[in-house]
Amino acid sequence: MRLKNIKVLVVYRLRSFRIDDELTKFGVSNVKTTAMEKMKEGLKDECKRKTYIDDDKVSDEKIVEFLQKVYFVIDDQTKSEYVKKIIKLNPTIIPKEETLVAIFNEIRDVQTGKKNIGVVEGITLEAPDEALNYGRHLTITEIRLLVLNRILNQDVVGSKVPQSFIDTYIQFPEEKRKNMLEDCQLDLSRALFNSNCQEDFWKLFENIYKTIVENPSDDIGGLYRKLDKTIVGRCMDFDTLSLKYFISVIKDGIDL
Repeated sequence: MRLKNIKVLVVYRLRSFRIDDELTKFGVSNVKTTAMEKMKEGLKDECKRKTYIDDDKVSDEKIVEFLQKVYFVIDDQTKSEYVKKIIKLNPTIIPKEETLVAIFNEIRDVQTGKKNIGVVEGITLEAPDEALNYGRHLTITEIRLLVLNRILNQDVVGSKVPQSFIDTYIQFPEEKRKNMLEDCQLDLSRALFNSNCQEDFWKLFENIYKTIVENPSDDIGGLYRKLDKTIVGRCMDFDTLSLKYFISVIKDGIDL
């Protein structure tokens, strides 16, 4: 896949790559001569492997012309730092370092899997937004779901009845239980994927999480009544039952 007349973002880690190690964003003028030569050779080898690029077009002049349009960015953050920026949770809820690293690796693996779907060689993009047409990207909602699943040690969106929700489930008329459970799961999915209310959703998650931690022996009814009603009111995708379902999912997922 080629970008036409568009600057390319390149992420690099090696300190030996830069002339000025203090710069984290720079053009080719800050690249050492030895590194420049290695890049040129690597790009030429890669171009020659591509069947849609004529060999006579692979020259030092063309490679240098391309590199002059490249914008380099140093990737100097840890895996856990990246994940913290994504989830933006209260520090008291942020998982342990090893969990954050596991979340990063899972996100990376899912993204790698998407990149390996289909063949896009020989395609020219006129603008960056056209890359979305090929479905090889990971959306922020998908990332948040991966994070939530990892924090709660379970699949948040699924067909299983949470242990903490069973008493509510069996009290419901038997012929309506299945539909009630599906409605609760649908409300949770709608709230999670509602891009217009993401900040309110995560505030609600934090409020439920903290309420459970502070009242570990309470059932979901007691926990529901202790939630911040202002926060609850802003998450309109939930009704009373589906919110209790969400409380149960979080309660069963927390390692108290």
